[in-house]
Amino acid sequence: MNLKNRIWLVPSILSLASLILAVATIMIDYHFADSIKEFLPGLMKTKIGLAQTVLSTIA
Repeated sequence: MNLKNRIWLVPSILSLASLILAVATIMIDYHFADSIKEFLPGLMKTKIGLAQTVLSTIA
């Protein structure tokens, strides 16, 4: 196996793993958001306006 074929192996595996973890996180958040809402501190419960402000600042 030459270097050109091996150089994309690790980034491909990491990209696939990150995609799987992202989908798993979204599914967990979707299914368990209501049941864990009471255990989250108030600081973690934000409004849409704050999220838009943070994202526009980052952008």
